[in-house]
Amino acid sequence: FKLHLDTDLRHENLNLNYHHYSLGFHYLFLEKWSFGLFYRTSFKLKKNNWTTEHRYYYQIERKGKLPLIKWRIRDRIEIRNQNRYSIRNRIRFLLTTSHPLLKITPFMGNEFFINMSDKSYSKNWFFIGIKLPESWIFRPSIYYKNTNTKKNGTWSSPNHMITFKINI
Repeated sequence: FKLHLDTDLRHENLNLNYHHYSLGFHYLFLEKWSFGLFYRTSFKLKKNNWTTEHRYYYQIERKGKLPLIKWRIRDRIEIRNQNRYSIRNRIRFLLTTSHPLLKITPFMGNEFFINMSDKSYSKNWFFIGIKLPESWIFRPSIYYKNTNTKKNGTWSSPNHMITFKINI
């Protein structure tokens, strides 16, 4: 049993435009499986107004190891409330090296987003990066993320982002 606390602050042009706070727990079972229940409140700046979303989600994850790589598959179901309720399924594949070089761990993954109301594939994240050596209680990582979003049946131009993240 592990407690999960998470916060995320995002900036665009040095202005805060998104932040969220999460609370939940993971339960590890059968050595390579985990199940979790979570709650998240997020705030997003849209047209100079802050919008709020309340999100409840559960996920199940399976991890494994091959001689050169570790892998994880996660399936997450989200119940989202943004002035109306919606349900979304997120499926993530993640690969990391089994043997870090100089305590630096390369990783890459992909996450598919499916709106359950119309069973449509609506978003895709591809990411690739490195986890840096742990210092004190922090584990920083830096990665490139390519996001594609489908709205009204049409895929938008990809959004490219470099992210610096600190896990505690």
